Amino acid sequence: MNPSPRPDSRLALLLMVAGLLSFTACRSSRTSHVPLPPTTTILLGGPRAEAPEPVPAPAPRPQPAVAQVGNQLEMRSDLLHLIVRAPATASIGQTVECQMILTALNSAANIVLTDFVSPNATVIRTEPPASITGHKLTWTIDKMAKGEVRTFRVWLRADDEGALMNCAAFIAQPIGCVVTTIGRPMLSIEKTGPATAKIGEQVTYNFIVRNTGSSPAEGVVVSDMVPDGMSHSSGLRVVSFDPVNLGPGEGRQGTVSFRVDQRGRFTNSVSARSGNAGAVYAQAVTAVIQQQIAVLKTGPREQFIGKNADYLIVVSNPGDTVLNGVTVTDSAPAGTSIVSAQGASVSGDTARWSLPQLRPGERVGFNISLRGNQAGTTVNGVTAGSSEGLIANSSAETLWRGFAAILLEMVDDPDPLQIGEMTTYTIRVTNQGTAPDSNISLTVNFPENISPVNAAGVTGGFVRGRSVQFEALPILNAKQVATWTIRARATAVGDGRVRAELRTTLLKSTPVVKDEATQVF
Repeated sequence: MNPSPRPDSRLALLLMVAGLLSFTACRSSRTSHVPLPPTTTILLGGPRAEAPEPVPAPAPRPQPAVAQVGNQLEMRSDLLHLIVRAPATASIGQTVECQMILTALNSAANIVLTDFVSPNATVIRTEPPASITGHKLTWTIDKMAKGEVRTFRVWLRADDEGALMNCAAFIAQPIGCVVTTIGRPMLSIEKTGPATAKIGEQVTYNFIVRNTGSSPAEGVVVSDMVPDGMSHSSGLRVVSFDPVNLGPGEGRQGTVSFRVDQRGRFTNSVSARSGNAGAVYAQAVTAVIQQQIAVLKTGPREQFIGKNADYLIVVSNPGDTVLNGVTVTDSAPAGTSIVSAQGASVSGDTARWSLPQLRPGERVGFNISLRGNQAGTTVNGVTAGSSEGLIANSSAETLWRGFAAILLEMVDDPDPLQIGEMTTYTIRVTNQGTAPDSNISLTVNFPENISPVNAAGVTGGFVRGRSVQFEALPILNAKQVATWTIRARATAVGDGRVRAELRTTLLKSTPVVKDEATQVF
């Protein structure tokens, strides 16, 4: 059987000073609760010159309600709810654990929880740590939100027989809050544009700037930089947009268009700036490509009529994309004809080659041979094209020259001769070539037994002793024949050799020589 409770005078004194809005509950193994004295409010004031206005007395706060079931005590005010639990019995020297569970029924501040322990117990530890003064344990809590729960534990050692009293009290103040939402503006920007473009095209870039923050972004200015290698219709290098205010989650989009002027890889940069949200940047990269076909034709600068002139045609792709359906067409100019064109389809004076594709950087060569049939300069043109509509041209000039081929003939009639008889020497000069020759100069020399008498022909001749010199013929055209004759008399027996020497512009250094034998008996 437990002994009857014996109220301690010191404990009673402590209970008297619990303070405003405080309540104390004491528990033991055999008592339900201890009646509390009424709360006392003391007003302090200093000297005054005149009587102040009466201060209305504050409305009294409701006193906490107390309920006890077994060895569990509940205390409830309009702000807090406290549950205190302790074992009903214990032995001397045994450790006793007491729990206090504090729940905020409404938001409260300046909370003080106090636990008074009777002198027949020793505090071993508390959780959380309490401020301990003698047998008084105190926890101070700045504030608790509505619904918040906190648990406090006290471990005591029972030192003496009797009632181990554990008395709890709390005080609190109501707390109210007004809320100002503090946000942060935050910008983001996206930039999109074509991955590739061609020279001369108009390319369009899109941007969208957003406020991804939680408060308005003020005076947002978007500036778009014109890429190198491109131009804007305004002539400006930076295109700016009017400032806008963007609320949280709000966005603005826009477009810019530029003309592509150069080949290369160019970056379009855009920025968005705000006085209260900083700056953000984005980029879009465009590779400016060029579809291009090229053709080059080379060949001899000069060639003789009737001979072959060999030409090389090279078609290439100096652009950035594959070319499809490439054709190379060569047309023989007037005065020439196609001798050969390997791999080509030849129709009349036209040769055509075909390639399914021509990759970037690829070069393909073709050969064609032409033969000229008349003198003069010809221009042999070639055209390369593709199914994309690209066209390139090239040509090679050739001077077709004729060549003079001089044939010198001389015959005597009659032959043989008797001393004193006359014979006629006929000299024919034929240009068998394809070009004229000029300054046709003819000299005929006679042996001792034959004497020249007179000379005639296309030009006049002069007899000087045993030599005949004809005036120079200014020009002898291709296929033309020039004829001279010399009358001569046999003067002595013997085998006479008459020699004709022909010189021309083309034969200056080495004359053409023709001997004619004449027998005299």
